[in-house]
Amino acid sequence: MTVPYHNPMSFWLMPSDEFNEWRAQNDLPQLYRFFAGRLPHFKDWLDEFGIDEEMFCRVVPTGALFFGEGRKLIAREEIASEKNSFYRHRNVSAHDFERRYREMGRPAPPYKEFEPYFAWAKKHLGRGRYFRLDPSNEARIDGFIFNRWTSHRIPEKSRAVLLGDFEVLKLGGVTLQERIYMGNRNLDFADLDYLIIKDKWHGPGAVEINFSSCRHMAFSETLLYHFEFRGCDLDRLQCVKSDLANFRFIDCTGNQPSFSDCRLSKVAFLRGAFFPEFERCDMKDIVYKPGHGSSPAAVSDQYRRLRTAAQGAGKRHEASQYYYRERKYERKALASPYAENPSTFSGYSGRLSDVVERWWKGEITGVKALRDTIRIALFHLGVWTSPKTFSKALGFKLRYLASLFEEIVWGYGERPLRIFMTAFSLIGLYAAVYYFFAPELTMEESKATHLVNSIYFSVITFTTVGFGDILPKTPHMKLICASEALFGCFTMGLVVAGFSNKSRY
Repeated sequence: MTVPYHNPMSFWLMPSDEFNEWRAQNDLPQLYRFFAGRLPHFKDWLDEFGIDEEMFCRVVPTGALFFGEGRKLIAREEIASEKNSFYRHRNVSAHDFERRYREMGRPAPPYKEFEPYFAWAKKHLGRGRYFRLDPSNEARIDGFIFNRWTSHRIPEKSRAVLLGDFEVLKLGGVTLQERIYMGNRNLDFADLDYLIIKDKWHGPGAVEINFSSCRHMAFSETLLYHFEFRGCDLDRLQCVKSDLANFRFIDCTGNQPSFSDCRLSKVAFLRGAFFPEFERCDMKDIVYKPGHGSSPAAVSDQYRRLRTAAQGAGKRHEASQYYYRERKYERKALASPYAENPSTFSGYSGRLSDVVERWWKGEITGVKALRDTIRIALFHLGVWTSPKTFSKALGFKLRYLASLFEEIVWGYGERPLRIFMTAFSLIGLYAAVYYFFAPELTMEESKATHLVNSIYFSVITFTTVGFGDILPKTPHMKLICASEALFGCFTMGLVVAGFSNKSRY
């Protein structure tokens, strides 16, 4: 199924309502029919919430019908003319929506409360929500993906194909210069590949883009605010000499995106597999949250990029926070190093969780899942029984434990106050030992003073002061006291190193 090609610039020159009306009458009805034939129980979901084709095509943006959790509300716009009437998402409950209009003494416009399709499918369909991406393979998904492009080497003629079968509306391959307004347009399920945005002013209103192909998109010497990309393919996104503020990239994918000579403020990279390189960027309030199932090594590398960029911009506090997270994910990568070191651990058969997920989706049978599980078990058995790989695997595990110890004791140098908590814990632990084994110390016999003396002796031993008024009498008590003194020396060294570490950025 294909949306006929039209000159993309003609769409951008339309007012936003005129553009949305064109989509409601032309390509969105085709998209509606495509979803009805492809998405599991799509018509059942529409019937349950009373959404017909006309309403589906007039929700702006269309993607609001699919993402999110819980009940959502769409309400018709209040406009004088009924010619271009659309439904828009409201972040309020139906009760609050009606109450607001009662307080204004006006009737509420028509609205519809519904549960987004993917949340509804997960709740009601379970395994049945997964559908085959391509008849030629067994891969099954429960979301949107662009997996094919035509004429991809010619920007003006390339077409993005949704779910392998639907060529969406072409809006890319052109350059948007000053005063081409982007706000309030329905840019969901569109082909924005090779779109270039230049100059300073692109109109008021937030820009929301959901489930669109945005490959090779570029921001060049522009000033943009309040953009949100959700579930988009942003392969090779480029941003050069631009100011971006209040940007959110949610569940996006893309290889080799880059930001250079930019000012970034309140930019969030949430979940997904999308993270750019930064070069000479001034950054403020950058948020990164890795997606479920992300490779710990890749996440650690992404935090390293952020740390390097923050250091280059002189953001010491941000660099410190990024370094701490970088080390945490580096530790997680050490716990399961097999995929990241194929030359050392050849024959890696994957993770058991991946096998379970593929079986749950219906990509593999139960017999195939059992075989894969056995193969994974044999791989791990081989790693730990082979002299060649045992030492390497043990080395990774020891490094993992050392890293875990570092985090607990002082948070990799970025949480120096943890050192004092560690010190107080050790002092308390040794004081308890001294209290219960008081006869093995030259301590006063009165039990009323045992607790105070135990704490006192633990403190002076830990700090290696050693006044000599209380001494161990037995060999094993001498070893216990010596071990506390060693812990004390080590901890005091960490105190100095920890606070010195805070000023290294």
